Amino acid sequence: MESSRESSDDMNRTNSNSNTTCSKTKSISFDVFENCLAKLINFYCYDDCKSYIVVQPNASELDVKYIDNQISYQDFVVQFLIPNLPCKFASHFTESWRSRKEWVNSEMKPNFSFLKEHFGMATVPVADCSQKVYNSQHKQEMYLKSYINYLETVKENDWDFTSKPCLYLKDWHFVRDFPGYSAYTTPIFFTSDWLNEYWKKRTDECDDYQFVYLGPKGSWTPFHADVFGSYSWSANVCGKKKWLLFPPGDEENLVDWKGEMAYDISSPLLKDKNCYPKASKLQRIGIEIIQEAGEVVFVPSGWFHQVWNLEDTISINHNWMNGFNLHLIWKNLFQALNSVEKEISDCKDMEGWSDHCQVVLKAHHGMNFKEFVEMLDCVGQRAAADVENFSQIKEAPSLHHYPWHSVLDLVLVVQGLKLVLKHPKISSDLFRTTSELLLQLQSTIQKVEHESSSKLLKKLI
Repeated sequence: MESSRESSDDMNRTNSNSNTTCSKTKSISFDVFENCLAKLINFYCYDDCKSYIVVQPNASELDVKYIDNQISYQDFVVQFLIPNLPCKFASHFTESWRSRKEWVNSEMKPNFSFLKEHFGMATVPVADCSQKVYNSQHKQEMYLKSYINYLETVKENDWDFTSKPCLYLKDWHFVRDFPGYSAYTTPIFFTSDWLNEYWKKRTDECDDYQFVYLGPKGSWTPFHADVFGSYSWSANVCGKKKWLLFPPGDEENLVDWKGEMAYDISSPLLKDKNCYPKASKLQRIGIEIIQEAGEVVFVPSGWFHQVWNLEDTISINHNWMNGFNLHLIWKNLFQALNSVEKEISDCKDMEGWSDHCQVVLKAHHGMNFKEFVEMLDCVGQRAAADVENFSQIKEAPSLHHYPWHSVLDLVLVVQGLKLVLKHPKISSDLFRTTSELLLQLQSTIQKVEHESSSKLLKKLI
C-alpha cells in the first residue's frame, strides 16, 4: 500500500493468515537469534534514531537474490530483514494456495467467471491510472462484477486505452470481506506481523493492511514508499509484473526543481536536468525485478518503488512491521510529526497545540504516538503471555509460539518503548502509560532471564 492513506476498512483475518506453519522450516532457537540481537544492539543502544548508522546498498552494485530452495526463517531474518534487503521467492512457496487454483483459468489467466460468481457483489476500490491526484491516482468504488466486465471489454480491444481509462483494482480488503474463504496462507517469513496483529485486536476502529490487487496489462502504481515505511510482500496469483526498486536515499535524487517527489519514473522528464537536477547522479534508475506467476517479492522498509502489470495480473499484498524494522517505523513517525508541526506552526500558541498535532499526524500519516505505543502494548502482552506459558507449549502452531521468538519480541518491544520515552514531545499521559508498560514487560523478561545464559539478552534488558 502506498504511503498516503486512502481508505479505512474493517479487519477480519482468517486462520489461514494468522496461524501459519511451515513443516520444512527449521525450528527456531534463541541461539540462532544471537546474531540478530548483536546487530540490533547497534541500533537500540543509541539515544535517538539520528544516531543510527546504516550502510545502505548501492543500486548499481546490488542484484536481488532469488530464493528457489527452502530457506529457514532465521536465515531470512539475518540475510534480508536486518540488512533491509529485497529478495524474490520462487513460485513453489505459493503453489498450495487456493487462490492459485480457483482464481486462475486453464490458460493461466484471471478466471473472471469464477471471480464474478463468488465475489461479484463486493464493493472494491479502483484507481484510474490516467488521472493524477497529488502524487497518487484518482480512486472510485465499483462492484467487482462491473470492474470485471470492464476488464473483459479491455481485453477484447487488445488493451487499447485510447477510448477507455486504465483502471486498476488496488487495496481491496479481501480477507475482511470474505473471512470464510482461505485464499492464501501467509508465508512463515512474513508472519511476525505486528501491524496486522494490532489491528486485529482493535475494536474501536476497523482497518488492516492485507490487500488483493487486480489489474489489466498496462496498469501501474506510481513511484512511492510503503505506508509508515513498512515492509511489504507481494505475491502474484497469476500474471507478470515489472518492479523498479530504489534503496533508501536514492529517492532524494528523484525530486524535481519544486521539491516534489517524482510521480512516474518512466517519464522522459527525468532526463531533463531543469526538471530533475539530481537524477543524473543515479548510476542506474532502479533495480529491476520481473515477477512471474506465483513468485513473491519482499520489499524492505523505506525502499521506493514503481510497479507495472505486464499482463492481466492478480496479486496479494501485505504491509507489515515487527521488531526488526521498528526503529525505521519510529523514525518515520517522528519525522512525520516534525512535518506536521512545521505545517501548522502558525497555530502554535493555541491551547492544546501538541494534542492537535497528534490528531493531524493520525490523519495524514495514518498513525500517531498513542497508536504506536498501543501497538507495542498489544505485541508485548501477547509475547509476555507466551513467555509465561512456556511450560505448556509442546508444539508451535505459529511463529509466535516458538518460545524464544516471543522472548525476542518482548525484548524488541521494550527497546521500542525506550525510544518513545526519549522523545522530548511525548505527552505526560503517554509518558506515564509507556513507563508503566515498560516496567511491566521488563519484569516479565527478568522472570525468564535465568533460563538463558545470553549476555546479549541481559544487556538489552
